[in-house]
Amino acid sequence: MRPFFFGETAEPLLGLHHPPAGARTRPSAVAILNPFGDEYSRAHRSLRQLADRVSAAGFHVLRFDYFGCGDSAGADDQGRLARWLEDAAAALEELEALSGASRMALVGLRLGGSLAVELARRRQGIEQLALWDPVARGQVYLQELEAAHATFLRENARRARAVESEPPQVLGYPLPPALRAEIEAVDLTGCASPPARHTLLLTTGSDQRTTVFPAGPPPGGSLERERMAGSAAWQRDTDAMASALVAVDALERITRWLDRRCP
Repeated sequence: MRPFFFGETAEPLLGLHHPPAGARTRPSAVAILNPFGDEYSRAHRSLRQLADRVSAAGFHVLRFDYFGCGDSAGADDQGRLARWLEDAAAALEELEALSGASRMALVGLRLGGSLAVELARRRQGIEQLALWDPVARGQVYLQELEAAHATFLRENARRARAVESEPPQVLGYPLPPALRAEIEAVDLTGCASPPARHTLLLTTGSDQRTTVFPAGPPPGGSLERERMAGSAAWQRDTDAMASALVAVDALERITRWLDRRCP
């Protein structure tokens, strides 16, 4: 793995390049789009392991931090979906330059999955989408975050009134009004078919996320829906060790799918 910075000199973004580790180098490259806030913190190790597995299968892989997140430039209250889409597009350009690959695949977890769908709508050349528990409806997602935040305050905050008077946040991560409005507008249920030739929709449990893409795959393409039992890598758990666990089953399914669907 090679860490580096890319993008604008005044506002650099952190990139983590995993070059192919196997004997074969694929003509396709893979970019991983992170979830938001506490979900990213809890899924970080799983996504690192995913990148290692996919690179071992012969792919160039790029992980990166959005503006205002992780080790990229920007304050943590400056994050916006519109900016993160620009960051993802810049990451794909960087991945093309690093790999020389002619085709791109996106793997997105939670809100990163929603961003991956929108990026594939806007950009040519994305032929594979692996969506892991994508946020289908922003309104429902915000309700889930706020419920988890309220539970955390009840169980852990001794001075809840003082905490609640701070700038808007969920589970320790800022949620300014502009970002909240953008997330609230997310709605994948209005997308009849995936914007990529081949799509994997991997969901944990059974809920509204399975209602996306009701018309099925585009002509000549494929849409595979898979469900997994148990808790997800991104879910808040009362066990503090939960964030250290790796969602091995999901990582194996995504890696096998990329191996099969990407040339």
